[in-house]
Amino acid sequence: MTNDRKSKVFVLMPFDTDFNDIYSGFLKVALEEAGFEVLRADDMQSQRNILQDVLDGIVNSDLVVADLTNSNPNVYYELGIAHAAKKPVILITQSIDDIPFDLRSYRLIEYDVRFSKIGEAKAKLSSYANGFLDGRIKFGSPFTDFFHHYERQDSGVATTEESEPLETSEGTGTGDSNEYDDRGFLDHMVDLNQGYTQIAQIIQSITTELEAITNSINNASSDMNTISDNPNASSASAAQRVTQRLARRLSDFNKKLSESNVYYAVVSDTIEDSLESVIAFYLEHSGAKDPDFYREVARLRDFRATALEGRDSLLNLASVMDNLPRIERRLNREVTRGSDEIRVSAANIDRTISSINRSLNLLE
Repeated sequence: MTNDRKSKVFVLMPFDTDFNDIYSGFLKVALEEAGFEVLRADDMQSQRNILQDVLDGIVNSDLVVADLTNSNPNVYYELGIAHAAKKPVILITQSIDDIPFDLRSYRLIEYDVRFSKIGEAKAKLSSYANGFLDGRIKFGSPFTDFFHHYERQDSGVATTEESEPLETSEGTGTGDSNEYDDRGFLDHMVDLNQGYTQIAQIIQSITTELEAITNSINNASSDMNTISDNPNASSASAAQRVTQRLARRLSDFNKKLSESNVYYAVVSDTIEDSLESVIAFYLEHSGAKDPDFYREVARLRDFRATALEGRDSLLNLASVMDNLPRIERRLNREVTRGSDEIRVSAANIDRTISSINRSLNLLE
């Protein structure tokens, strides 16, 4: 920012005492540390209608943070206003399931109220906030994605097939006015392609591990059935050995999956940044496309099919693990941990699929 005025963040969240600590101990702290003035409607202490306070808060803000936990209808209504006002928005939630699938490709943070986890969300919020302040990252929304389409129709701008190829000479791109990121359109396209390739490799690795752990679960179930069908004095000890062997195998699986999830998140952030820049370039150039766009459409369709298959395999295994009997302490612990890591992986892939759908909606 070129003046001394503090940038303002307006927070949209349910008016519920359960969210007071989240606002004061998480959001307000992280954003104020980044240099923002932070407000939500009940900070305004006016005598006006609360909706007027909300509207004023959105309109006068530089950045909006919307907590969509529990799918509160008022927050969604206010989010729609923020999008229509073309405000950059950071979405946050305690559960990815509260976020409509089509919104998962935008700036989104899933947070956990547990002390051991909240630091991760705070770090990501700080990254987004600082990225906004220094112009390093872009913020898209359904409104900014699609409103240009109607503007082009109304103004008689040529359709995709009639447009000229994209200008790709030196100096052209989304990073020209950004002193912190001098990458142009082609740089972001390369980063996007590399990111999706890395994601595909991660998904393939996870799929291989899923097949192996599924075999281990099936083998353990078979061994337990054999023990049950032939009871004797040592049956309990034999069953415990089976469960402990499976627990060790699950522990190895969980460790690998956890590492994959961390790596996936890093790559996903790169994809997110490049996707916003590519889309911004596309919109700024009235939807013009060169042949690379058409090749990208076909590639993205194939990758989406791979991602969908990987996600479904993860959810199937999560269902199997949820139905495993809780018969031994270490096994119980690893099953719970594994189920949690699997759902993190599935949510990661869901966000990737959402970003692909968003790209295809614009490119096709």
